[in-house]
Amino acid sequence: MTGIMTLFISSAIVFSLAFLGLMLFLGLWTYKDAQVKTDQSPVLWVLVVLLVPNFLGLVVYMLVGRTNKQAQAPGAYKKPMLAFAALTVVTFFVFIGSAIGFAFQGGGDWAASGYQRGVMIDAFGNARRGTFFGMSTSHRNNEWRVSVVRGNGTIQISPRLDEAQIAQLRVAGEAGGGEIFLRIEQDGRMEEFHVTDFDGTLDLTGFSPGRIRMTLELEHASDVRIAVSWSVG
Repeated sequence: MTGIMTLFISSAIVFSLAFLGLMLFLGLWTYKDAQVKTDQSPVLWVLVVLLVPNFLGLVVYMLVGRTNKQAQAPGAYKKPMLAFAALTVVTFFVFIGSAIGFAFQGGGDWAASGYQRGVMIDAFGNARRGTFFGMSTSHRNNEWRVSVVRGNGTIQISPRLDEAQIAQLRVAGEAGGGEIFLRIEQDGRMEEFHVTDFDGTLDLTGFSPGRIRMTLELEHASDVRIAVSWSVG
């Protein structure tokens, strides 16, 4: 797991917990405050403050609900409420920043990535070169899946295949536009296949068991869906 992904997940968890803590102490503060500052039901104002979105309920309570101007506010739960409010704001900005960084870095199998340029290698061993938008990749269970909204460049992995897997290497590819090619290389031998709107088994006669380099080449392609599998049985 990359550092930006760890920050993204951690900040999301902390933000969620901080927001729940803020709502809890905001409700408690409103209840105690309304017992003194208004003649209406404190429970009613707690519901207004917590259920009206975007903290508009709190604004309404502060402007309209606190009718007993002379009564001194108890101030109960004020300090923890403000502490959770500050933590919520800080973690919110950290979460947004890490989400943007995560999108630009690429999410691997987690989600479609945003805009990518240059060379990078993700957790699944995909080496990418070029420009991609909306990419998601996975390499697991003897299958390599790639999804790209728009792309122009190459994506590469080097799995280790046995003789049976080489004989049953299958590709299912489709694209809304552009062209997709799959290049297979091993020890100086190279075969290239046009896999746009293709679904079938590749003829890899002459390739030996061992590590094989697979390179997907997208030429101004859009709405790409590729599945390369080497399962046997």
